Amino acid sequence: LLVLREPESDLPELGWRTVPTDSVAESPLRHIVWSQPAEKFTEVKTPIEIEAKQPALITVDLGKIVLGRIFFDIDAPEGTVLDFGHAEDQKNDRAFISKTVVMYGADRRVLPGKRKWIETFSPRGFRFIDVLISNHSSPVTLHGAGVVEQRYPYSFTGEFECSEEDFNTLWKFGRRSLELCSEDVFTDCPWRERTLYGGDLLPEMGTAAVLSRDLRIVRHSLEVLLQSVNEKGWMHSRAPVPRGGVTLSDYPLLTSIATDWYVGLTHDRDFAARAWRVFKSMSEAISTVRMDNGLYTPPSSAFIDHGREIQAGPTCEFNVALVASFRAWANIGRTAGAPAQETEKLEQLANELDALIADTYFDKEALTFRDLPVTDGENRTEGTPANTWALLFSRNARIHADDALNAISKTMESFDPENEPESVSPYQMFYLLSALGLYNRADIAESAIRQVYARMLDEPTGTLWEASRPAQSLTHAWSSAINHYFATTVLGVKMGLTDCEDLTQIRIAPCADSIRWARGVVPHPLGAVKVDWKIRDGTLYISVNAPSDVRVSVTPAGPLADMPCVINGK
Repeated sequence: LLVLREPESDLPELGWRTVPTDSVAESPLRHIVWSQPAEKFTEVKTPIEIEAKQPALITVDLGKIVLGRIFFDIDAPEGTVLDFGHAEDQKNDRAFISKTVVMYGADRRVLPGKRKWIETFSPRGFRFIDVLISNHSSPVTLHGAGVVEQRYPYSFTGEFECSEEDFNTLWKFGRRSLELCSEDVFTDCPWRERTLYGGDLLPEMGTAAVLSRDLRIVRHSLEVLLQSVNEKGWMHSRAPVPRGGVTLSDYPLLTSIATDWYVGLTHDRDFAARAWRVFKSMSEAISTVRMDNGLYTPPSSAFIDHGREIQAGPTCEFNVALVASFRAWANIGRTAGAPAQETEKLEQLANELDALIADTYFDKEALTFRDLPVTDGENRTEGTPANTWALLFSRNARIHADDALNAISKTMESFDPENEPESVSPYQMFYLLSALGLYNRADIAESAIRQVYARMLDEPTGTLWEASRPAQSLTHAWSSAINHYFATTVLGVKMGLTDCEDLTQIRIAPCADSIRWARGVVPHPLGAVKVDWKIRDGTLYISVNAPSDVRVSVTPAGPLADMPCVINGK
């Protein structure tokens, strides 16, 4: 769809203005995907004629959010100027370019004359293009405009379908969001920042792992982050262009956990050896922020979630993530062949810190984990992260699992899309759903999914948003926790995220509350696993197809565990 209109105001005088910027790194690998065959997704075939010396504003609607290189097929005199911007949505029938700060938000091309194919060098994520054509001394013919899609060439084998049609839709939205956030590395979003972040990587990896056996993009994303380690031995939160100074200090820990998970899924010893060099230096650097009481204060505020007030100081979230990181570093060191005394020291540090978690952060009167030490008089829990991160990453915290789960349930009763920090965001859903899956609380999980993703279903864009309301990016793969949850909890094929999941066998533990049947395929590292279960006349029927030379266990969990069960007809 193209819309032609008069510009809303007089155009500024043409000319160049130099805007100096700091020298920043540019990864040539971003353009490697050009070696992949390009797909012309949308092409406008009806020519548009534009009168000489008459500026024209054209809006192009691609029909859905895409990732690729914007092109124009245009016949115009020399000196004609194209000014164009792009956006995921519209405001007042125009591409909503000014919605937020955007990288690569606008382009200008001065044309050399005659018919030319004009194409941006780097991809952009968008649905709408506004293009202003001006400074043309003779008529212009726009023969076409659109996008050449450019993204990572996944081969998806993971599948999911269930009795809840909204959940099936969300699975597809999550899969598409991952595609749009995958170039040579994972990006947080295709439209706004288009940057590799260590925090976004973990849920994106979770989605990739249940969709495809091809985890090369995970490896390369981790490699780029490993290259960002600074002179003090600490990894940056994003790469290849770091933020100013060390920021978002929980992100390097989440990258460490993701690296351990990747090595567990792939047994990539070479990468473990490469990562060990960085993590050994990080394990030494972290000692400088250890407090006298044994807790750790991050070198800068943690991110934890958008808009939080409690990010600085010895938070529960940072310390339990550090517990998991110590264990991750030890695992990676063992795989890399590091000396036993070094990996044993890391295990010792993990155990020492883990032993402090419950007594330090669990409020025995309120029966919930707090963000900051209860021993210091703190009595605030901002949203779900303190409880979910503690249950996921701390073995010691699990003694309070029932109370923590009840606290999570109570918090979700007051979910408000306008105040996500006080409950949960789509980003935090990865930790929430992973913790609920670990403890078979499908009732809380399915309710949370319906709450958090409600507007994405009511106002569909084919993608998952950055937030539970459409105020920010409309394509953010950090929100795709539902894919990992549906595969690992509803289908029940465990994929090794937590230390409770053994990847030397295939363990299947389907768990659901309102769902009456589910089927799908999960690309487990030991081979593709097909699961098909249904409830009929009060009996659970499960059909499993898995590699014959691998140990497979099937144990229904949660509400499904209480039903009579027939597995593969027996």
